[in-house]
Amino acid sequence: MANSAGWTDELTTIYLATGLSQKEAPEGFASEAEEAAMAVVRLGLGVAIAEVVASDRADAKTVAGLLLAERRSDSRQQP
Repeated sequence: MANSAGWTDELTTIYLATGLSQKEAPEGFASEAEEAAMAVVRLGLGVAIAEVVASDRADAKTVAGLLLAERRSDSRQQP
């Protein structure tokens, strides 16, 4: 995904992770810096998109990733 309309060549790669499962942190692991304030929040794709649409806080990478995931999900449901 190009991040700009021409004034930079910066790109963002968006990955869709599937089949994930929650695991306990390894013994001795300690969250630091920004990780210490992070929380795992599980949302369905439709709910996540609705929350992004209703908010002005979502960044472009998140919006693009959710919309691409929705498109992929829709294409898998088509006969």
